[in-house]
Amino acid sequence: MMTTLTVALGWALAVAGADPVPIGGDYGEPRLLVAAPDDPATQHLSWPKIVATGDGALVLAYSAGIGHNIGGSGPAVSRSTDGGATFSPPNLLAYFPDDDKRYRDCGNMALGLADGGAVVLLAMAYRGNTQNTILGWRSTDAGAAWERVDTSALAENTTGSVYGNILHVPGMGLVAFGHYRRPSKPAAGIWLSVSTDHGQTWGPPRLVTEKAYFEPAFTFTEGRFVGLLRLPGGADTRWYDEAVSEDLGKTWRIRPSALVIPEGLPGRQPSPFITVSPADPSKLYAIQSIRGDFESTRGRAYLWTADVEQLEWQREGRLAAIPAGAGNLSDWSYPWMTPLGNGEWMLVFYAGAGRGASSIYGMAIDLQRVKRARKQ
Repeated sequence: MMTTLTVALGWALAVAGADPVPIGGDYGEPRLLVAAPDDPATQHLSWPKIVATGDGALVLAYSAGIGHNIGGSGPAVSRSTDGGATFSPPNLLAYFPDDDKRYRDCGNMALGLADGGAVVLLAMAYRGNTQNTILGWRSTDAGAAWERVDTSALAENTTGSVYGNILHVPGMGLVAFGHYRRPSKPAAGIWLSVSTDHGQTWGPPRLVTEKAYFEPAFTFTEGRFVGLLRLPGGADTRWYDEAVSEDLGKTWRIRPSALVIPEGLPGRQPSPFITVSPADPSKLYAIQSIRGDFESTRGRAYLWTADVEQLEWQREGRLAAIPAGAGNLSDWSYPWMTPLGNGEWMLVFYAGAGRGASSIYGMAIDLQRVKRARKQ
């Protein structure tokens, strides 16, 4: 568990005048991966996604801008060729509104691998509730160079936001998910899109549900899609809904999940994450991200596990937390992870000011560490 000493260190930094930093929990301490740039136009890094390529490189995608949805941002990429020890500075793929006056900001993203190892990135660009589009890129050299892909069937007020893992699904191709937003029709709900040419062209959206959700995180294993859906604001954001399809997305069962903030405790849940173990296709991992002041922290992220057949979720350990009173870390979360091999994963998340400097943090973790320790 996160130690009293760890929390005390966070407070000590604040008292001493140094900026507090994110703290760890049951799996180790996070470290700075990509520092906020000095340029105010790109110093707010947020909403990261990460994928490991077949040759061992790590590709990290995120938004770089002025601040949290306040105008001026674009999709950026960093890469690591040394197992995550170091990452390259942000490489902007686009910037709004400079590159297209119709759009004011870059929003959420989806990232994944195509057959043959190409990295595929989809990103939302938008201007409030008046204009939205989905843009896409593809890299065949582990994120060093990128080419635009055809997302016209998802663009220009057709969908809204895209989010999560781009999945390789046998019998379908590459599959991406997102949520609708105004002025698209429908104005709310979840959609999926399929690419049958390794991410070079994306098909029109297919409706999953018209119920209002945000940030759909999905995985595919053992013949089924399993997803976690963020509910709209207010009390509903104290849990994620769970979506399951056993017929390649033709029909869906949606119900509240077990990833819930216990009654009586404060907090709200943004940004769900879900994936499957590469070593065991029946084992699911999820991350519950909580924003709210509790236990000397203003936010925490927990690991959960479940069997894909039973879907009985169990909370395992705490991954990271934000010290209470850390004004420089008022905007944070969106944890994401990718397998490194040999049982290790790379976890990433962002933390910083809502307007201004925000950095990407992360760490290599062994997800079996807590279970092994409990057995001893």
